[in-house]
This record gives sequence, structure tokens and C-alpha cells, in this order.
Amino acid sequence: MSALNLASHFGHAEIVEMLIAAGADVEARSDDPEGCTPLMSAACADEAEVVKKLIEHGADLHAIAADGNSVLDVALLHRCPEAVGVLLEAIGGEEYPKESVAVQFAMAREHATVKALMATASVMYSYMEVQEGEPNKHAWIGWVLKQGGTLVERLAMAKMLRAALEKHDVDMVKAVVHHGCDVNRRLESGTTPLGMAVTKRYLDIVQVLLEAGADPNQAMSESGKRKGPGMTPFDYAVVNMRDKNDEQLVTTLLNSGRCRINQGVDLNWTAFSFVLGQTKDPSRAWNAAPDLAEQMVMSIESVDEDRDANGFTLLHVATHHQDLRMIDLLLDRGADIEAKANGGVTPFFLACEHDPYFGLQLIRRGANLKAKTHETNASALHVMAAKGRSFCPPLIEMGLDINEQTLKGHTPLACALSWGHEALALTLMEEGAHVNWKTDRNHTALHFAARNGLNNVLAKILEQEIDVNAADTRGWLSLHEACASGNTAVVAQLLDAGADIERPLPDGNRPLHCALINEKEDIALLLLERGADFTALASKKRTPLHLAADHDLPHAADALLSLTECSTIEAVDDETWTPLCSSSPAIADMLIRAGADIHYADKDGWTPLHQAVCSGDTGVAVSLVHAGASLDARTTDDGLTVRERAVDMWSWSEARRLVRPGLLRMAAARREGRPRREAAGGEEVEEPEDLGGPFEVIGGDSIPP
Repeated sequence: MSALNLASHFGHAEIVEMLIAAGADVEARSDDPEGCTPLMSAACADEAEVVKKLIEHGADLHAIAADGNSVLDVALLHRCPEAVGVLLEAIGGEEYPKESVAVQFAMAREHATVKALMATASVMYSYMEVQEGEPNKHAWIGWVLKQGGTLVERLAMAKMLRAALEKHDVDMVKAVVHHGCDVNRRLESGTTPLGMAVTKRYLDIVQVLLEAGADPNQAMSESGKRKGPGMTPFDYAVVNMRDKNDEQLVTTLLNSGRCRINQGVDLNWTAFSFVLGQTKDPSRAWNAAPDLAEQMVMSIESVDEDRDANGFTLLHVATHHQDLRMIDLLLDRGADIEAKANGGVTPFFLACEHDPYFGLQLIRRGANLKAKTHETNASALHVMAAKGRSFCPPLIEMGLDINEQTLKGHTPLACALSWGHEALALTLMEEGAHVNWKTDRNHTALHFAARNGLNNVLAKILEQEIDVNAADTRGWLSLHEACASGNTAVVAQLLDAGADIERPLPDGNRPLHCALINEKEDIALLLLERGADFTALASKKRTPLHLAADHDLPHAADALLSLTECSTIEAVDDETWTPLCSSSPAIADMLIRAGADIHYADKDGWTPLHQAVCSGDTGVAVSLVHAGASLDARTTDDGLTVRERAVDMWSWSEARRLVRPGLLRMAAARREGRPRREAAGGEEVEEPEDLGGPFEVIGGDSIPP
């Protein structure tokens, strides 16, 4: 919100003048409330003097906020009589009526106030002549609106319509509609007139509003909406249908010919999907679902145009629910069996995603077996494999290529492997799926099997002639994948097949390093047993012992200490740290017993004890002190001793564990501690390929009330 907006809202007229003189934009729009101008800010706070000043400086009297309200609307809705008077005169002229009954209607806050105004007006104007086509007892409405002028009639009629809805006064609704009331303007409560009539099940008023142009597809309320389009009056009527009266309400809405039956965020969130879901639910109190579904389909002209947010048609929805009766009805009405949703998903794709054998039903009805998605050129077989659905030999026999690759090089087997569907992957291999392929990133079948720990598949792949040391575009072998993901049996199989145990990645990390960085201790132990080089440097020149200490892997550290020599215990990495500088209590004790230098100082003079104190590792600090680490060692960067740092960073009770109370002294000023070393994260695992469509898993089948 701009300074001018704020000054205008709080009525600081002098500041408003100063800001405008300095070049402030009188039409600056705020973010919250969205699209509010300084004139609106002043009007909603009833700051009449500021309103006048802004008008004098050319503020737009007809500006519209994001919610569709004008400046005058804002003043009326916030019940600001002084601002309303200024605006009515500025827009309508000096003679414009400022204290009419219509203005009082427009500014009425409570429903009781509107009712009182209605009673008064009907008595005051009962002598007026009846306008043609208007019910006699509501002749006063025309007079009130005429006296109030066109500037306030819109809001005045909205208040009258709300009152008529509350009273279930059909004649008054007709009268207000006759005078041009906007039946799609939200009531002050946020709901729509039609939404209110539907929730109250006022069938007669629903009919009047529909005839007046009320939109049955407009979200009923702005508040509490779910993601995407909110529940519409038609949605509400369908979901809450309980008896014959409710059926009649739904029929009335459908007969308008304007209902969107497939409006929603996905396949499970449309009225049509809800009804199809009820056809298979015998527990429902009413059994109108089959007939209602047919009635819904017959109420629209084009069965392919009504689509949900993902582009799914009615035929997609019927396929989703595996409703052959509805599929046949839609096809009879001209539905396109090759209609594509977002990403190029056809009904056949959707069928194969859930039940490949149901896809055969669509093939028999003319679906294209070899349809592809837009973005990735994936076939139905790729979709089935990615979802792990049971294998469907008839589709292969009918011509689907079991080895076809997507634009990224994924075969159906690659899809099954990348999503971890081992049983299906084995079946595909038995049916002739090749294993000697590469994706656009040079991933092989071994990479996917190793990453997902698919032991049985890996064994089958290794039976064939394949390069066990093939690297992807990042330099990763399948062994790196297995070490990072954590399947010991897979690692053993790869090593037995000749995988290179010392192959470095571009950053220097070897399989042993990958296991340690990703805290796969069992795999690290296996690699050490198989002869992995325990002195090899990882990224940042860290030894395996550094990594074991960093990631608190005591078994790995113990194994390394049984193999390593003193020079490795004191190895220094890029940060000039030894393993003792970042160890846990258990590993610190191991290193101290193995002879690690407790007095070592890094490039900034930090000893392991400084590091422990700074990191809050009380256990490590106590072990170092007991081993004889100096409390008086001073760093070269911030100049603190361990004593000073302990008091500076720890509570009194923690500090007392480290040094004798008589030696404690408070540091002159609290200093920032040294940042703790960040743990080296594992390789970020890439997501399996998105096959290019908003595929849905069958789940809930209802729109929540």
C-alpha cells in the first residue's frame, strides 16, 4: 500500500497534499485490499475532507477495485454517510438526492434495518400508481429507486433482494428483478442470490432467478473455496440431493440449459463425476443416480466442450468410473473417443492407467491403440508401466511396442523401473523388453534398478551382456546409485559383477564416499570389506574418516580406525579441519583413544574444543577437557579463548561442566559463534519421468459439501 493510500485512509489531509505535491500517484493501487485507490481508502474511512482533496486533484471517481466495487460502492458498503454525500454530489451534481430512502437501503448494515425500511417505504408510497408488470404490493420499490437515482439503485436493489430471499417472498424477488437487479452480484455475505436460494431449497425463487439470467455455474461463495473453481449452485444441489423435492430442484437447474456438469479441479471434483460415483454405491438413500447422470448428459449441447480444469471431458470421467453404459451413451451423442485432455491424455490412456483390460473395451469402441501424449510421446504402455498396473498381453498382441521410447528415451521397462515396480518390470522382461537402452541422460536399466533397490530385476539384468560400469551424464554408475540409496544386497551384486569400486565422480566422491555422505553405514562397511580405498579423498579433500565423523557413523569410524594410520587420523580437509573437529561424542572418544591431536588448531586457530563449544556439543567438549585439551587456546580470527567462548555462548550450568567456577569470566560482549559445518547432503534423486498428462488415481468420488 502506498504512502498516499495510508495517509488518505487515516485522514491526514495535510500529508495527502504534501504527497501529491511531491508527485504521488492519486491512482496508485494497493495490494491489500486489492486494487484499492487512495480515493477508495479515504471513502471507506469516511474521511470526507480527504475525499474532496483527492477529487480536486483529479482522482478517478469511476475507478473499480478488484472485487468489482466502485468508489461510491465502497463508501456505501462501509456506511460512510459523509463520504457518500461528497461522492454523490461529485458524480451526480449538486442537486443529486443525498438523503433518499434508496441511499438508506444501500447503506443499511443489518437485515433488520432493511426490513424496517421496507415496512416504512411500503406505507409511505402505497398511494403510488402500479407500474405495468409489477405486483401491486411492491409498487413502492419503483418509487424508492426513482427518488434515489441511478447511482445508488444497484446496491439498494441488492439489499432488497437479500431481504426478499430471507422472507421467501417470490413476488418481491420478481419486483426487484423487474427493475433490473443484477442477479449475479454477490450479496454482502459473499454468496450469490442463486446460491442462497438453492441452499434454502426455494424452488420457485430459483426459477425466477434463472429466468432473470442467474448463472448456475458461478461459485456460491468467495470465502472458504477449495482450490480451483468453488462449489456452484448446481454442484450444491446435486451433492445434497436427498428426496424428490431435491430432484426437482436439480431438474430445474438443468432445464435452464446453462449448467456446467463437469466443472471442477479434476476428475473427482465435478458434479457429473459425483453422480457416476453414486451409481455404484448401494448405501445411498436415493437411487436416482443412473437417471440423473443421463439427464445431465442430455441437458448439454456438446458433450466434448464441458471440461474440468485438467481438460478431461465427460467421456474421460465415464472411463474413470469404468461406466460402459455412460460411455456408450456419450458416444451415441457424438463424444470424441480421441478427445485429449491436458498433455494429450485420451480416455484410452485413462483406462489403461487404472485397468489395462478395461482399455480393451475402448479399443473395441474405436479408440486409437497407438495414441501418444503431447509432451513426451508416451504410449499407453508407458502409462501402465509407470503406474505399475498388471500387464495386458492383448495390447502387445494388438500392436503396442514394448520397446518404444519416449522423447526422453524411456521405454515401458524404464518407466516400471524408475517408479520401482519390480514385479511388472520382471514381466516386461519376460515378454521381450530389452535392457540395453539409454535415456537422454544416459541412465540404464541398471541405474534405475540400483537406485530403487530392485534385487530380482538387477539379477536378471546382470544375466545379460551389459556394461555394469556405464555412466550417466553426471558420471554416476549404478554402483554410486546403490551406495547412495542404501540396498546392501544390490551393492554386493554389482561388485560381484565387476562394478568399479573406486570410480570417482566429477566432484571426487567415490562409492564409499557416497555411502558415508548418505549415511548408509552397512554399505560403507561392505565396501571396506571389499577393499575400498580408505585413504581416498572425497569432495573438499575429506577422507572417509572425516565423513564418518561428520555424519556420526560410529561403526564406520571404528572400522576405518582399525585400518587407517596416524597420518589419516590427522588428515586436513579444505577447511583445515581434522576428523576430530566435527565429531560426535562417541567418535571423539574413539579418535582420542587412537591418538588424535586434541591440541590441533586450524587456519584460524580453532581447536577441536573451540569447535565443540561453538557447536554446543557438550559431550565432545567434556571428553576433550578430560583428555587435557587447553581452555586457554586463543583463536586468531575473533581472539577468544575456550573459557570466554563457553561463557559467551553457553548457559551458566553448561559452562560449569567445562571449567571451574573460579576461572569463569564473562566475555566483554556477546560474539557470534562460528557457523557449524554443514553436513554434505546426498545426491539429489531425480523424479521419474512425467509422462505428460494429469493422470488421476481413483480415490474420492464426491464434491465435499
